[in-house]
Amino acid sequence: MVLVVALVMLLLITIVGVSAVKTLTLEERMTSNSIDRNTVFQTTEWGLSLAEQVAESQAKQCNSGFVNGGGVQTVTTTDESNGNGNGNGNGNGKDKGNGSGSAPQPTSTCAPTTCQNGLCGYPQPNCTPRWEDSSFTGWAPVKDPGDTSKNLVTPAGVTPQFIIEYLNPTFDPQQCVGKPTPGVFLYRVTVRTAAGEGRASVTLQSVYGQ
Repeated sequence: MVLVVALVMLLLITIVGVSAVKTLTLEERMTSNSIDRNTVFQTTEWGLSLAEQVAESQAKQCNSGFVNGGGVQTVTTTDESNGNGNGNGNGNGKDKGNGSGSAPQPTSTCAPTTCQNGLCGYPQPNCTPRWEDSSFTGWAPVKDPGDTSKNLVTPAGVTPQFIIEYLNPTFDPQQCVGKPTPGVFLYRVTVRTAAGEGRASVTLQSVYGQ
């Protein structure tokens, strides 16, 4: 009986020990993930601040880094029309005429504007948001403020990426003529940081106006 009781107690102690090890391992992973996410979050915030400085610089440089100034390139199509008309004046007459013209036509399909070095034109409403599109490749690395020839490398060992979208559908260069500070320029700044496969990933966004 003593042997049986001892074996049962030993089994119970083993079960409790294994359970404690599993709990400890889970808590360690939770703590590690929390620290990892907090570090990546702070990295992304830093990258967002630096990307907003890029947006401010573009506003002062009259969107020189954007293709077409960031505005939408107007697409025109030819519209052919025929018409008949009757009129009464001092006499009766009948007019026939043909006319053709071109005008901007709305589109129901996605026609994304160009991105260049992380600077993207007006986001078309029919397109998937760029930061949600897994096939989008226009992200640019955030540069080191101390040396813009190098990418920013954070204490987390990763480099945040950014895109800046010009939110005005049109761009008028005359806004910049003769003014030390341009008119109202609106940008959507999006920054993402991924620590690696299976690790924390954070995306932050702001709307910046100059």
